[in-house]
Amino acid sequence: AETSINIFMTLYWVGVAVFSVRTIVGIWSLLQLYLGSQRHDKWGFKVVSVNKDIPQFTFFKLLFIGPQSYGEVELKALVTHEQCHKDNFHSIDVLLTEVLTIVF
Repeated sequence: AETSINIFMTLYWVGVAVFSVRTIVGIWSLLQLYLGSQRHDKWGFKVVSVNKDIPQFTFFKLLFIGPQSYGEVELKALVTHEQCHKDNFHSIDVLLTEVLTIVF
């Protein structure tokens, strides 16, 4: 029985380590995108213009957007969508999910 507990504890700590590294790499990548890109204020966001073809996303009040071109209607829909994420504190949900993934 003690051997089984040791195996499960080892697997648990390996999982904690793997998901911790994954989270740290994600935060590091986000920081690199932020620091390596031009930033300006627009639409109530700090818009981060990324030089990579990425899907747009919001992290708190930061709007990361790639070089894709959008029509006026698409851009309005995109900004409205991302404002909902910002206003509903979706970034906190994401961070909480990351922490819970590490713990469990």
